[in-house]
Amino acid sequence: MKQLAECRDSLTSLTEFIQQPQDGCSVEVMQQFLMALNLSAIVSITDANGVITYVNEHFERTSGYSKHELIGKKHNIVRHPDMSEQVFSNLWKTITDKQPWRGLIKNRRKDGRAYYVKSVILPVTDSQGNISQFLSIRNDVTDIVEAKNRVREQLTDELTGLPNRLALLKDLKKLQINTTAVLDLRNFKIFNDYWGIDIGDVYIKKLAQVIAECQREFSFKLYRLGGACFAIRPNYSMSTEQFCLMAEQLKYQLEHFDMVFNDIDCDIQLTVGVGVSENRALAYAESAIADSKEKFYGRSIVIKDDVNSRDDTFYWVEQIKEALKEGRVIACFQQIKSTTSGALKYEALARLKLKNGRVVSPADFLGPLKKTRYYSELTKTILTLALNFAWQRHCRVAVNLSIQDILDQDTVEFIMQQLKQQGGSSVIFEITESEAVNDFDQVSGFIKKVRDLGATIAIDDFGSGYSNFVYLVQLKPEFIKIDGSIINSIVDSEQSYLVTQSIVDMARNLKVKTIAEFVSSEQILTRLKPLNIDFLQGFHIHQPETYC
Repeated sequence: MKQLAECRDSLTSLTEFIQQPQDGCSVEVMQQFLMALNLSAIVSITDANGVITYVNEHFERTSGYSKHELIGKKHNIVRHPDMSEQVFSNLWKTITDKQPWRGLIKNRRKDGRAYYVKSVILPVTDSQGNISQFLSIRNDVTDIVEAKNRVREQLTDELTGLPNRLALLKDLKKLQINTTAVLDLRNFKIFNDYWGIDIGDVYIKKLAQVIAECQREFSFKLYRLGGACFAIRPNYSMSTEQFCLMAEQLKYQLEHFDMVFNDIDCDIQLTVGVGVSENRALAYAESAIADSKEKFYGRSIVIKDDVNSRDDTFYWVEQIKEALKEGRVIACFQQIKSTTSGALKYEALARLKLKNGRVVSPADFLGPLKKTRYYSELTKTILTLALNFAWQRHCRVAVNLSIQDILDQDTVEFIMQQLKQQGGSSVIFEITESEAVNDFDQVSGFIKKVRDLGATIAIDDFGSGYSNFVYLVQLKPEFIKIDGSIINSIVDSEQSYLVTQSIVDMARNLKVKTIAEFVSSEQILTRLKPLNIDFLQGFHIHQPETYC
């Protein structure tokens, strides 16, 4: 604070004046100087043992003690218990070494209220060079310190003591840092609902401590945004690539940390979003968190910047419209492999081939497309490609449908017409669990119609939403696809393993086949083998490809 600095500078100048011999400076001049100090500063003098021999009126007014109560006492009469003994130990060592001491001291008035003084304490020597007295000159800076504390409180999270959102925004602007990451603890609401708010708060504080201990190793500063959400920013300028690598490494380290408290084994799983922008880094990072949860089950670190965060609805609608006309909407097919017979099914995955040859997935264009009539055209195109592929390969193909497809009468009529013409026995329609439960009547009516034409049903992303077994029994799907986020974490999470095991046991009792998707590594495959899942799908099993 500027005022605090000015107080410090004025006191420093004062001490230098007193310490240095002044030409023609008599005792009378020094007395006049001390009289001037009485009007502007808190002044006290002690003997060589620290016993007060003089205080000015300013000292009396500020401390609330009278001169008679102070003289003959030591300064610990106004010492505040918040002050460390080490401070006074260092102070005494400095002044007994005949050196001036400068610092901020918190004192206590006679009525118990605290006050702060910016202090300079000077040793005064006699003609033999021995210390005879100590002169203390102080400025009352209580208003300045308390104002500074109020600002600090506004910038501090009450639960964890970490700097908060406002502090992060101020730091990003002040330090001109354009990169930040948000770390969100997945499934914290479930934890909080089960164990209660008090235990949830303990979890947040413990997690904050664990992340804070990584600050020096990874060179970042930690903030709490609220709930189970934290943010980090780099301590120094680094490239986006460097920062994202650091965020990846931090995420990995935290997710492999064994945190146990109150006999609760806490499984740390984080969703991380990175924002890159001169003015909107935090907003982009929070938007990236939402995208990561929606599209990638929170596994991938999503990056958003000024380029990829703009509203691209019109761009993608135009791209799809042209691609549909020019035959650049394509289907990639990924194998779904039986664990017993080796028999293959496939899933048809929509892709858009841009004019420059780049192939993009629905994650880029599906959101904007759902707002337009071209979404139904995309569904029809993928179904047509899937049926042609099934006819050529003599195999069964899974096609994803959304509730928007099922509620669109034109799309449903097209589906029925295709199934009547080519037969439905080669098609598996995948419907997400949450949509099947939310719109049960519409979905069950559609399922009956396509089943009458030979098609079968798979409930997709099972375990991510409601997991309502009553509805599941009524829908009687032929397949259940276990949610990818559960499979992806099954190596490190015992909870994910047990959830998968319970789904498989339940499905087997209902005579429903199970499919594990997102099998992306040998470790996941090995972990799944004892569960006797019926089918496997993922990059480790087969990379999606186009077939001419």
